[in-house]
Amino acid sequence: MFDRFRAGLGATELRAQVSSHAGEIARHGLAAALAAERPGAVLAWAERWRAGALQFRPARPPEDAALAEHLAELRQVALTLGDDELAGRDTRALVRKQAALQDAVRAAARHAWGSAAEDTGFPGVPALLRALGSAALVEYVSHAGCLHAVALAGRAPVLRRLCPVDEVEERLAGLRFGLRRLAYEDGTARSTRAVAGLVAGQAQALDALLLAPLTAVGDRPLVVVPTGALHAMPWAVLPGCAGRPVSVVPSATPWHCPAG
Repeated sequence: MFDRFRAGLGATELRAQVSSHAGEIARHGLAAALAAERPGAVLAWAERWRAGALQFRPARPPEDAALAEHLAELRQVALTLGDDELAGRDTRALVRKQAALQDAVRAAARHAWGSAAEDTGFPGVPALLRALGSAALVEYVSHAGCLHAVALAGRAPVLRRLCPVDEVEERLAGLRFGLRRLAYEDGTARSTRAVAGLVAGQAQALDALLLAPLTAVGDRPLVVVPTGALHAMPWAVLPGCAGRPVSVVPSATPWHCPAG
């Protein structure tokens, strides 16, 4: 219901307001799905939460001659206002005109139609499995300070409770620090060896936390949907990602059906 209603709105600010309410509902749904240990429901609610802004094409300006005229006049007033301010001229009349034009444009935009006819919802587990083929999808979600993962690999989804989010963030910070040091060759040969050891150790530890528990994915190509700090993860460094294709996407929904 929220998706269809939000898609039908043409004004960005109205979409954002509706999205805030939809996000609250999605968070409650995700918590309930995790408590019930239902992998498919966790995946669906996670997608509703994270993919809301990605699922809709930008609202287009309505084909309204009056609105187009207001926008053109507003741009001209803004230019004139800037010139008058620099020249030290009285700008009070222009400021009032600018405010009136902004109100008119805002009112028209709030009555614009969006794209409610578009099918932008979560495609469902069967559709994702068909799209994945021989690959595997791993979607990470965090709740109440704990990291969870839903693995989808040629069969029904599997839910795993992984580890505290703080532990992953601490390990990731160490890994990124070490990679930066190696990239800039900052230090002596001895310190470089020490940093390389740090990188290897942190990568191994992160692999044990994030990938090793997901035995269902095997050695398949991976589609990873991260969350939070995991968006900054250099996945290729993890031993479990060595020798296989890895794609990192913000959401499974637009990955399954990218915008045309």
